[in-house]
Amino acid sequence: MPRLEDQLNQAQMHLQRGDVAMAMGLIDAALKRAPSNPQTLWLLGMAHLSSGNAAEAVAPLERALKPDPRNGAVLDGLGLAYLMLERYAEAADVLRRVTKLPHAPAIVFMRLGLALLNTHDAEGAVRELQHAASLDPHDPVVHMNLGRALARAGDHGAAREAFLKVVARSPSDLDAREALYTSCMALGRTGEAIPQMRHVAQAEPDNPAVLQALASALFETGQLEESQRQIGRA
Repeated sequence: MPRLEDQLNQAQMHLQRGDVAMAMGLIDAALKRAPSNPQTLWLLGMAHLSSGNAAEAVAPLERALKPDPRNGAVLDGLGLAYLMLERYAEAADVLRRVTKLPHAPAIVFMRLGLALLNTHDAEGAVRELQHAASLDPHDPVVHMNLGRALARAGDHGAAREAFLKVVARSPSDLDAREALYTSCMALGRTGEAIPQMRHVAQAEPDNPAVLQALASALFETGQLEESQRQIGRA
């Protein structure tokens, strides 16, 4: 019989490769040998998360945390599980503890920002997402979430800058173009907003909300004929 440590290392390797079924087989065998082992419980929780089953992940992760409340890997997994379950206050509490640990990665600050945004703490979300962006300035997902937090906080100028970075890196990201349109309109930069919504309308020619938004912007800039044409298409 292989050593428990070797069994768990193999399970972790399979999880990292995305082979959840193989990992679960090894984890189940390890649980029979050591049902209270924190690493086994952590791997069980992470396997459930990898399967998209956050509800099943919470209990083993909470048990794994008890012997070592500062275990960053367990805290991170538990915070993600709470976030997936929309238990945002609990997610924020757990993820904040991870950010206090040395060398916490950008994704942890981003998740904390999302949790705070969903607890209506837009300013706190902005702070954490700005830190995430400083750690990983090239990740469009970080900048997209930062832009949303800034817009929620009412800072449409800074939100516009964040969305511009996303569009520059991911020109086909329609959500970013719509968000950029909204920020530009809030700033009175209608001429800058129109090309963004034109791009979205080309990709979604049958979306009435998109066509109406484009028509509204065109109307504001005096392009009445084209505005009527877009309304007709909607």
